[in-house]
Amino acid sequence: MLQERHTRRKFLGDIARLGAGLALSHYPILGYGSQDTRQKLETPYDAPQPPLDGYVEFGGYNYMRKHNWALNALIKDALDGKIPLAQNTLIHIDAHHDVCDTLGCMEMSKDVMNLLKEPTSYEKMLGVIEEETRKTSPGEWLIKLFAAGLINEVLWARPQWDFRERDQPPETFYTLEQWPGADHIYKVIRSRIKAEMKGAKNLLTVREISAEEILRHADRLGAILYDADLDYFSCCGQGAPEWVNIREFERVEKVPADWYELRYGKRLERQGDIMRNPLRKVYKASLPEIEREMSVIKDVEKALPKDRPSSRTLAVSPDFLFSDQQDFIIESFLG
Repeated sequence: MLQERHTRRKFLGDIARLGAGLALSHYPILGYGSQDTRQKLETPYDAPQPPLDGYVEFGGYNYMRKHNWALNALIKDALDGKIPLAQNTLIHIDAHHDVCDTLGCMEMSKDVMNLLKEPTSYEKMLGVIEEETRKTSPGEWLIKLFAAGLINEVLWARPQWDFRERDQPPETFYTLEQWPGADHIYKVIRSRIKAEMKGAKNLLTVREISAEEILRHADRLGAILYDADLDYFSCCGQGAPEWVNIREFERVEKVPADWYELRYGKRLERQGDIMRNPLRKVYKASLPEIEREMSVIKDVEKALPKDRPSSRTLAVSPDFLFSDQQDFIIESFLG
């Protein structure tokens, strides 16, 4: 079994040029977490901690430590009739887009594709999506939510401190294409220009907006799918490599590295063909800054219509939060 896993990982790494970056996470048992499995940190605060595995319902949210469990939580809420089964818009409050953390390729069971559109039993669909969730990284759960058929649009509220914040937030379009000869490998095709996606049967549109702009879209939302990751407020890193090859970076991003310097007036640190990755998000906010931004987010959430079907997920990962701020941020958000 170990040899089989190693071979599959190597194959995936070779074609995606990511190697160990696509290694899968494995969990000991099936099922959801409970409050008994939560991990407490030694901090001055007494905030509740999410479960180590799975998620629990807490404070009106599907509450989790690893953000990939949002895939399971939202699909289950759809199957339980809390939200529509298709064509939804997801409000995404996060330092990361979570659409795809690979260089254009990911592994996914073919059973996930169009899962909610096929005549399949409740038990089978829930089993398929839970198994898929367990091998999904927290950085690619959104594209699988799209693959299953639940969403076709994401309103991504990027934090104001993000280095890549743009003057006029753009749209990004994604579609999936099966890798020839490998039914569990999918190419994630991305473009800033919708015309380049001609012929795609289905598109995921990601709109980058400010938190306040969410309310401009509220009237057209049939249901409220709301997702928050608390690293939006203060982020110790996004998991991307700190240093990258300039040519590879330009190939993936489809813009010259100099574009970042011209757009933002920030000099990129370089050493030969290697540069410090401008996509690596690290920002430690002060407590007043956190409280100020928290107030904006909470006001927006309170203003969303209460009379519509809804599903809410909340992720807090110690991997992306400064340990001396984590409980303060949780308490402030849930308080």
